[in-house]
Parts: sequence; structure tokens; C-alpha cells
Amino acid sequence: TTPSFFSLAPLFADFVRRGIRTVVMEVSSQALADGRVFGIPFFLGIFTSFSPDHIGRDEHRDLAEYVAAKRSLFTSYGIRTAIANADAPYAAYIISDVPEKRFCSTEHPSDFYGRILATDRDGTRFSLFGVTGKISMPGRYHVNDALLALAAAGTLTGRRAESFLPALAGVTVPGRFERVWHGGRLFFIDFAHNAESVRKFSATVRELYPGRQIALFGSVGGRGETRRALLAEAAEASADFSVITSDDPGREDPLGICAEIYAHFADKTKAKIVVDREQAIRYAYHISSPGDVILLLGKGHETVQKTTTGALPFFEKNIIAALDNPSRVC
Repeated sequence: TTPSFFSLAPLFADFVRRGIRTVVMEVSSQALADGRVFGIPFFLGIFTSFSPDHIGRDEHRDLAEYVAAKRSLFTSYGIRTAIANADAPYAAYIISDVPEKRFCSTEHPSDFYGRILATDRDGTRFSLFGVTGKISMPGRYHVNDALLALAAAGTLTGRRAESFLPALAGVTVPGRFERVWHGGRLFFIDFAHNAESVRKFSATVRELYPGRQIALFGSVGGRGETRRALLAEAAEASADFSVITSDDPGREDPLGICAEIYAHFADKTKAKIVVDREQAIRYAYHISSPGDVILLLGKGHETVQKTTTGALPFFEKNIIAALDNPSRVC
């Protein structure tokens, strides 16, 4: 998610030539550990969430190292103002050394408290400082993200955060809560790729669409091995049935990844392995009935599948559209 230092330097130089003076970028914990943003002074830091799913042989060795990597953004890069999701674990600790701290929450009073007013299939209405706004995606966790964006916009511009609420109304995010109807089934395409996001997404969908729920997911190869057990537990607890498949296996054996996930299902009748992701989508469709809900998790906005042979084109919407056609579409 964060380019290398050697990619960022010319990119920033180009921004300067074009007169761009403000850059908003995602800085991953792995990028911090690798020094990809070394030497870049940040004005404002935002802490969005925490889930222990980036722990493995090629990422962070343990939870303490993961937390330390996250915290380093707020201790080593000159950040004077931090905005944090108070509802996330470790939030107060991670930004504790920053001089000016602001917190957002949908659960309890805070600097930016978003009170949930209503959630329906068209989105979520909430209020901030008495002003009502709406986002197009259902779910409390999406409001948390919106609050962080509003608080950041207010901090950067000197305007009141709630003045930006109208700008959120028409915002859509590719690969987040995307709905596709086909054959009487409702497909969701979403980037949810760890236990926490799968639980939250599944619960939000079930609240709005109470039909039988089939979850299709995998786990990225070469990293985040602890994620696999947690994913299995989350999917088994949340969905009625799971199809375990590939999700960017890279150089790792995709069947091995799927088998590792499957091993953590207590009830083996609640899951099936179909390694090829396109065939897995077809299988989920085949075993479903009209009115069922099928969650395609993990890829979201991505349009490639990373395998041992490289990055292959992969478009889940195209696969859904061709489900009644036996020929391959990817």
C-alpha cells in the first residue's frame, strides 16, 4: 500500500513541479518497519484501526513489534497533531507522544463524536456537532472512517469539520460494500480481509439482508499467517457456509493456504475448499438459492490475482455477469 522510498522521492518531486502542496497517503506498518518513508516529515497523522493480522514470518514477528511499528509514525516523523479512532485498540497509546491529540468515536463522547441516527440499505445517517450527514455505505465502522476524514479536513483547512458533511453524501468507494444482483442472489464485493473486518461486514449485511449467507474468502500468501486461524473463526461464527479459496497466494502453495484455514473450522461441514477463485465463485452460486447472499471477500477494488506466474487479470464483477455461461471469463 505504501511505495518504496525510491518511488516516493520522484513522485513528490513531480507534485512540487505541479504546484501540489498537500499530500494524503497511507503509511502501512510494514512500510514503517522497512523505512520506506524515512526522512519524510508529516504534518498530521491519522490512526484508523488495529487488528493483529500482520504478524508472520515476512511481516511483524509478534504483537509488540506490530504495535511499535504503528506507533513509530507518531514518534519519529515530526507529527505535531494526531487524530485517532478512539474505538480502536491501542489508540490512546499509539498517539500518546503527540503534542496535540484528537479522538473520533461512534461509541462514546469524544472530540468528534458521530451519533448514529439510522442505517438502512442506502447508507448510514449520523450527526456531528448537531449537523446531520449521510454516507452511502451502511455500517458503524464506515462512520468511524468518515469521522477521521472530516476531522482531518477541518484540521488542515481551519474550517469546522461538520461543514464538510455535504461532500460525503455522494462518495462511493470501489470494492467496499459493492452490491451485484444475479440470478436472484445478492453478491457483495468487499475488501474485508481480516477477522475483524469480516465480522463487522457480515453482521452489517445480515442486519440489512437476512437471507442465507455464504462467505467466500482466502488469505494472502507469504504473510499474516496468524490471520488464517482468525479468519476461519470469524467466518464460521458469522456466515452460514464458507467457500475457502485463493487470494493473492503469490509464491506460496494456494492449496496449502486453504487447507490451513480449513483446519481451523470446528465444524468441517460449514466450509469447502475450491482453490481456483473463479471456480469458487461459480461453486458458491451453484450451491446457493434465490434470496441467498454471497460475500466475495478480500479482493474488493483489486483487479489482479497475484500468483507464482505473476499478476493475472481478475474481475469479480465480470465473473458474476458470466455465471450462467460455462466458459471462463478471466
